[in-house]
Amino acid sequence: MEPTLGWTLLSRAALRHAERSLNEDQQGVRDEIGFLRLHQAYANRFFPGTSVLQTRLRYTLFIPWIYQRIAESGARTQIAERVQQEELRLVARLKKSKEEGIIGGRTFPRPVSQPASMVYWNALTRWQIVHAPPGQEPPNRGRLHRHLGLRRPSTNLRDDDHDPLDPETSLFVGVPSPPKEWFKPASALTFILPNAEREFVRRQWMTVERRVDGRQTLLARMADQRLEVDESDLLWSENVRRVADADDAAALVRAEQVAAFSAIGRAIYAALTETLRVNVDGLPTPELHREQLDKVLARYSRPAIALDIPAVLDDEPALAGSRILEVLRETKAWLQGSKRALSDLEEVYATAELRRKRQRARLPRTLTARQRRAEWEAEKHPPARPIGYRWYRVHRMLTDLNGAG
Repeated sequence: MEPTLGWTLLSRAALRHAERSLNEDQQGVRDEIGFLRLHQAYANRFFPGTSVLQTRLRYTLFIPWIYQRIAESGARTQIAERVQQEELRLVARLKKSKEEGIIGGRTFPRPVSQPASMVYWNALTRWQIVHAPPGQEPPNRGRLHRHLGLRRPSTNLRDDDHDPLDPETSLFVGVPSPPKEWFKPASALTFILPNAEREFVRRQWMTVERRVDGRQTLLARMADQRLEVDESDLLWSENVRRVADADDAAALVRAEQVAAFSAIGRAIYAALTETLRVNVDGLPTPELHREQLDKVLARYSRPAIALDIPAVLDDEPALAGSRILEVLRETKAWLQGSKRALSDLEEVYATAELRRKRQRARLPRTLTARQRRAEWEAEKHPPARPIGYRWYRVHRMLTDLNGAG
C-alpha cells in the first residue's frame, strides 16, 4: 500500500516531471515530438518560479504562514504530516468561501498528490521568499522539515501585530503577518490579497532576474510597471510587449512564432499517424487530422516561417543540440517548399518521437510502433493547439496582484 505522505519525498526533478505531465494533459496532447521543451524554455525565461500546477497568488503567503505556525508550535516530529494536516485545513477554509483555484479542492478531504507546498516551493525560493542561510541556496522542503525537527523549542511569543518575537521562527524573508482571521480556525479564507500582501509579492517579483544575463525578467517588469491585463491580452499582445525590455520584446516575437510551430508540428504528427495506419497498416482511419492539418497550416504557416531558428538559442542557450531544433528546421524547409509531401517529414518526426517515447512511439516502421498505431484512435486524439508558456496561470496571478476580480 502506498504511504499517504509519499508526495513529501518527491524531488524537484519529480515535480518537473509532474508539471510536464499535467501541462501535456492541459495542453490537450501528449508531447510526442518535444515541443514542450520549447514551452519550458520560454516560460522559464519570462516567468521563473511559475508552474502550470499553480493557481492563485496568495498561496505564496499561505505556505509560509503554515510553516511559521508549525515552527511556533514547538513541534519537532512528524513535520511532513503536520504540513499535510495544515494544508487540508486550508482547503476546508477556502472551500467555505467557494473560491476558484483551490489546490486539493476536488480530492478533499483526501490529500492531493501534489499539494500547494510542493507546487509553490520553487516559486518561494526563486522569488526569494524562503530564507537562505548566508552563502547557501534556499532549503528545499525536505531540508526545511529536518531543520524544524532539530531546532530548539520556540518561545511562541508574538507582539500585538502577531509578528513573532522569536527570531528563530524567521524561516521566510519579510513575509507580512497573517490577517486576524488566520488565527480563527473556523473562519473562511479567500484568495484576496490586502494591500500589504500585494506589495510584498510585487517587491519579490521585482527581484527576479534572468539567468542568462542577470537582468529583470518579464515577470519582474510586469510587477515593477504595474501591468494590468484584461481577458483579451495574449502573452505577445502590445500591452505586454510594451513593458518588456528589448531582448524580451524580441523573445516574445519568437515565442509567438514557436507557438505557431508547435501547433503545426502536433498537427503533422497526428496526420502522419493517420497516414501510416492507412498506407502501411491497412487500417480504416478517418481523415480527421489530415483535414485539420490544412486548417492549421492556413492559420499558422506565416508566423512559423518567419521564425529565426538560430535566434532561439539567444533566448535559451541550453537548447543547443536539442532534437526539437532539427524538427523546426526540417518543418520550416517543408513549409517553404512547393510540394509539401507529408511523407517528407516522416523520418525526422519518427526519429524525434523514438528518442522521447522509445517503445511507446507510433511513427517508426517497426512492429512495436505498428501495434501502437493499431491502438491509436483518431477521434480521441486531441486537435493540435499551440503551446502557451503558462501565460494563463501568470494572467490569473497578475489579476490577483492587481486586486482585480
